[in-house]
Amino acid sequence: MVANATSSPVFPTLLGEEFFLLNSALDQTYDVLYQVSLTPALNDYWATAFGSSFDRATAESITFQWQNQDFSGFPTVEVLSAEDISNSHYENLATIAREM
Repeated sequence: MVANATSSPVFPTLLGEEFFLLNSALDQTYDVLYQVSLTPALNDYWATAFGSSFDRATAESITFQWQNQDFSGFPTVEVLSAEDISNSHYENLATIAREM
């Protein structure tokens, strides 16, 4: 287990075990996506997920990125504390109420 404070570009404010668990999950996710990208039936999976009219050029581009273990196109993940989520919820409600 990680005992010291740690940070990364993905999880800049996490400490210790939180960082270790989330970073491990992210690594495992990238490994699964890499393995999926090597699957000959990947086009069938795209079609199942998005229908027969999915953008094949985009799917091929994503597949190529995953095969090269390039996941830089993924959005940034922000991990919030329960307090931050609660405060954010109330701020959003206040904004919605003002717009009505």
